[in-house]
Amino acid sequence: MLLQAASFSIAGGVADRLLQDYNRRLISDLGMMTRRDIKKKDIVDLRPLFDLKQIPEWQAPNPNLDFEDRLYVTQDYYYCYIPCFEEGVYHVNAGRYIYWKLKRLDLASHRMTLFLQDFIYYAESSGWQPGIYGDITWQFEDPEHALENALASKTPMPCDFKPAPDAVVNYVQMYKLINIRKLNWNANDRKNWKNIVMKNAQNGCDVMLQKTGSDNLNSLAAMFTSYTLKTNRILSEHKAAGRSRPVSDQEHREYAGQKKAAVQISEKPPKERRIRTIGPIQIVSRDKPKPGRRAMANYTKVSWETRAHFRTLKSGKKIYVRKSIHKRKALIEQDIPDQTPAKTPLTIRIMPQNQDGDKNKDGEKT
Repeated sequence: MLLQAASFSIAGGVADRLLQDYNRRLISDLGMMTRRDIKKKDIVDLRPLFDLKQIPEWQAPNPNLDFEDRLYVTQDYYYCYIPCFEEGVYHVNAGRYIYWKLKRLDLASHRMTLFLQDFIYYAESSGWQPGIYGDITWQFEDPEHALENALASKTPMPCDFKPAPDAVVNYVQMYKLINIRKLNWNANDRKNWKNIVMKNAQNGCDVMLQKTGSDNLNSLAAMFTSYTLKTNRILSEHKAAGRSRPVSDQEHREYAGQKKAAVQISEKPPKERRIRTIGPIQIVSRDKPKPGRRAMANYTKVSWETRAHFRTLKSGKKIYVRKSIHKRKALIEQDIPDQTPAKTPLTIRIMPQNQDGDKNKDGEKT
């Protein structure tokens, strides 16, 4: 289980106040995300999959991969490690969020680099806390033969991940990012920071090393990998069922105005939000997420060519279509972000199975 550096509620009001002040400076000085920023991202809500009654709200639960998950890993090879969004958040407990952003995907050598960051909300103590972060690279062993060996032996492909040298791997490093002399604390506050906060952070690192043999960031990467495997399996095994969410008159008028304006300037109008149920997963989004095997096409194919051909219209008339090159729209949007609408956040909610086990909320078989 992923451990925290410490639960600072036991330290009392002094440490809570200092941590709140420090965390606010992480946001203002270093540009780290607030809780509101996190909730605007594409969210995969995994909480209903776990029994969270026995653990604190800030703690990440153990994914506990089952037989179906392990079978999926064996069958889907390295695709199962690719998250369903280029950028998103796993919401794994009331106060626990894991943010990721895909930075590099090399399918030829079975390599993937992600930026990961942990975010924790201590409701009754230090509040919102940006956590450890850094670039992490996933690499499969022996890329030339790993796939064929996995096929022959019917076992998962060996995979390893490694943080970048500049990653912040534990909370001792996290609490040294800002010089506390810049925080306008008095001598007593600086002493309490050293004797309470930093001491608890070091103790947490020691406990992590004893129990897992690794640091906080490596433990976070292991948890992220398991969450991704489980999410991809659910997305790959169930059919999506969509239904529109109720909208208010004000929302309808705003959408109509946006649509009219988009038509006038020849832009594609924004899509309406829909609720999609994919097996136990509920998604509130404008676009469907894709499991790793299908999502990877969005990151690798920049353009493709259409050869010249004849097209038959409904009227029976034949027209000649010239040879052309098509560019992937998502990549064009990334190249000219100022000229295109921002992507709309998605919310995926992992829901427990109903009693029937084979029908979603809309009554459709999955």
